[in-house]
Amino acid sequence: MDNLLVDTRALFVQGIGHIDQYGTYAKQPWEYGIPYFLRDSLVLQQTRGPVDPTLQARIDALNSDIAVYEARCR
Repeated sequence: MDNLLVDTRALFVQGIGHIDQYGTYAKQPWEYGIPYFLRDSLVLQQTRGPVDPTLQARIDALNSDIAVYEARCR
């Protein structure tokens, strides 16, 4: 965490770096689309190598959570 602007915990995303230095995304993940971002990042990882069953399970779980969220918002 050498490049952080503030001395707080931040979320590190492989290939992107630290995000959420001020905690806003962690407090309001759905409002900021974080589940979609995470799902898309995992799907991208899945396309870069052999199929990983653990990774696919995480993608499936996120898709399930997203479906529940979207059904509630309708």
